Amino acid sequence: MYKRQALNLVTYQGASANAYLGGGWLLSALAINKAQLLGETGFNDQSYYNLLLDPQTATGSTTTAGTVALGSTWNGWNNNLNFRLWGYQFNNYSNLLYADSDLNLKANNQLSFTISAQGSYQFGSTNNILNNNGFGQNIQSNMLGLQLGMTYDWFNLKLGYNNIWGPADSAMNGNIISPYTYTLATDPLYTTSWITGLVDRSAGQALKIAPTISFLDDTLQIGASAAYFQTSFVPSAREYDLTISYAIPQVKGLTIFGGYGYIDQAANDPEIPNGYYEAQVMLTYLY
Repeated sequence: MYKRQALNLVTYQGASANAYLGGGWLLSALAINKAQLLGETGFNDQSYYNLLLDPQTATGSTTTAGTVALGSTWNGWNNNLNFRLWGYQFNNYSNLLYADSDLNLKANNQLSFTISAQGSYQFGSTNNILNNNGFGQNIQSNMLGLQLGMTYDWFNLKLGYNNIWGPADSAMNGNIISPYTYTLATDPLYTTSWITGLVDRSAGQALKIAPTISFLDDTLQIGASAAYFQTSFVPSAREYDLTISYAIPQVKGLTIFGGYGYIDQAANDPEIPNGYYEAQVMLTYLY
């Protein structure tokens, strides 16, 4: 089941390093060999595609050797333009190249616009955990995304689009393979919503509109969103969300969050019945 958890936290065992090269360039590297997934009491060498954590993909107790990644970030034009490029090797799964960029255009002190773009390419050998357990015959995926944003004083609006495609015989019709975010809806795609997103479902296209209003010096934010997922491997769906977040100014780091999400999709989908919804109230403290 596509289950939204109270906290989308995965703790990793490994090492990371950053080096500032000057001129707005930051180079980053990381390597992990184990992860403590949400709800687990210790580190292990499995991912969210394993049987005990997600019955939809019956990969049993197959293990992974972890992940290594190398990335670069550039900021320029008075921090109004940035670019990120990352390369990942998800051992026993695939390789992934990902890039995104944001351009901020300020009209005046109250009005500004943002243009964002993202893309990825994923590939790998046929000797991988998913293909070896009957999920597709290869790993190949392509992704493009575009997001337009507008902010006027206390009002913010974002319009997002994503398209994921690949060969029909690839895992989940060419979907992005994301071992540590699958089912959590925490990936960076512009159309990922509160409960689900394309990475959690299958290859296809998605549209999302998300207005947000802010009050009390931006400590209170009320957001709504509507997304449509036209997917090829599972039934298409619509998701409607409402979230409220209040950062208590008297206690730095203390936030009250409430959310409600509703999914409308084909009733014959065994994973999420028509009219599936989730509600959550959460108190967090970051120190």
